[in-house]
Amino acid sequence: TEVSSKRTEFFTRRKNGDRSGASGIATSAITTNTYKPRDPRMSNLCGHLNTELFETSFAFLEERESSEIETFQKRIRARKATGSNGKRLRHQFPDLHTATLSDNEEQLQSMQDQKSSRQKSQLKRAASKRVNQKVKQDIVDGKRTAGYHLKRSEKKKLQLEAEFEELRKRGGDTAVDRELVKRRKRNASKDRRLLPM
Repeated sequence: TEVSSKRTEFFTRRKNGDRSGASGIATSAITTNTYKPRDPRMSNLCGHLNTELFETSFAFLEERESSEIETFQKRIRARKATGSNGKRLRHQFPDLHTATLSDNEEQLQSMQDQKSSRQKSQLKRAASKRVNQKVKQDIVDGKRTAGYHLKRSEKKKLQLEAEFEELRKRGGDTAVDRELVKRRKRNASKDRRLLPM
């Protein structure tokens, strides 16, 4: 009969591992609030990120990254070298055949890009810190009032000055000149894009 077939179907489903209840919803789909361990260093739910502390704590990773960049450069040189010199260089890397030259070049490029972007962000942070210190010092000296807030344009100007000063400190006048040339090129291309044809 119809009732007995539904009954046998229900119990055979139960026996074969389907644990759906009377509602038809599987009990495995209903989850409880279970404890999930979270690594506080990698989770954004665990407090505020102090970038300066993070950089000092994990400074060894930057050293390791620069050594990895050097090894990738050596690998690429070994791949490109020819003759007995190339053979000697390739002999230093027994696992050289695992990746192609283009793969090594891509990895090197991505690592260099990450390093340069990190350096740029460090430069900007140092510049903004310098601007904030200057404003605080001006308040202490009496040049500005305590309730004074910088205008966006003034803050941008001070930030740019501090960035170039930091660049000059790290790389000298040549680094500043290179950065100015890059900015001029970027602004010129932006102007060309915005001009009507």
